Amino acid sequence: MPRHCPLYWRISLNDQLLVGPTVHSSLVDVLLRFRTHRIALITDVSRMYRAVLLDESDKDLHWFVWKQSPSEPLRDYRMTRVTFGVSASSFTANMKILFQQLWELKIGWDDSVPEPVREVWMRWRSELSLLSTKYIPRCYHNNAPGIKLMELYGVSDSSEQAHAAVLYLRMECIDSSIHVALVTAKTKVATIKRPTIPRLEQCGAHLLAQLIHHVRLLLRIPLVHSYAWTDSTIVLNWLVGNQRRFITYVGNRVPDIVELLGPDRWRHVDGMENPADCASRGVFPSELLDHHLWWKGPKWLRLPSSSWPDQSQVCYSIVSKEESKKSLSRNDVCRIASSFDSRFFGLIRLVVTQLFRPYIELAHLLLCIVCL
Repeated sequence: MPRHCPLYWRISLNDQLLVGPTVHSSLVDVLLRFRTHRIALITDVSRMYRAVLLDESDKDLHWFVWKQSPSEPLRDYRMTRVTFGVSASSFTANMKILFQQLWELKIGWDDSVPEPVREVWMRWRSELSLLSTKYIPRCYHNNAPGIKLMELYGVSDSSEQAHAAVLYLRMECIDSSIHVALVTAKTKVATIKRPTIPRLEQCGAHLLAQLIHHVRLLLRIPLVHSYAWTDSTIVLNWLVGNQRRFITYVGNRVPDIVELLGPDRWRHVDGMENPADCASRGVFPSELLDHHLWWKGPKWLRLPSSSWPDQSQVCYSIVSKEESKKSLSRNDVCRIASSFDSRFFGLIRLVVTQLFRPYIELAHLLLCIVCL
């Protein structure tokens, strides 16, 4: 049973492991900085890791299976020393989507998975080794003659399965050549509740804004040289609007996005030229190897900015009614107030009449007696 899976009282082993505070940079951040220079030095501290013995009572909580080659059977092993970061690592977005499908189908741990899901898993598993054949240059600008401008470009996209963000480093050189390098990407699986596509696109934009903010500080790229692109004109409309006119779901995310990356940093990209599309929908390893749009970004990114898509021709979509709070015109307010006044005074008239009816009837009776 995986140690992240809750067994009793909805508590898993991972919930009880004391991972401890992070005292060093994340491995992803180290790799991103490691690619910024042509020449890099690496070193290590001897005997730093795995130098603390586990207590005998804790060793049974650190079992794992391992085999040296695919042809060997799985063997059981047990940790005897403290392993840093023993908490379970995260899955890829492709795997999370498969697990989510199984969850929606209410498949148990001991049940056989449906054939379509099994076929996807078997193909993904068989092609995973192909990724080792892909060569990625360590340095972002390995062949660049001399860089005079370095800019960070990010693109977001969303589907019903997931939303994604991908970043590229665009470098203008002294010989007027332009080089583009893939920096990093991040995906998140959509919730089972299945929000609307515009909401998912906003989640993708939020993910992209967070990623750009983190990476530009890491690589020391000024905000004025950071740009974000999305193929959702509705999201672009939300970013330049007043969040008070939106419902809570949308209105709460708009200020978070613009605080990280202002509306003037956002652009529109055609869906056919959006490299984050494959990340939000998922592709197999064999499809990813030669996916030029993913590895290099849109073709126009390697051209002068004058050749980029014309933003003046972008038609911003009108905000959908379900995402906007209902607004009232002056005539509507006057009509409602008039209706309220008439109903209010009618209620007062009815209350007064009911309270003083006995006295009115008595006065009417006395008047009749006097007349007789």
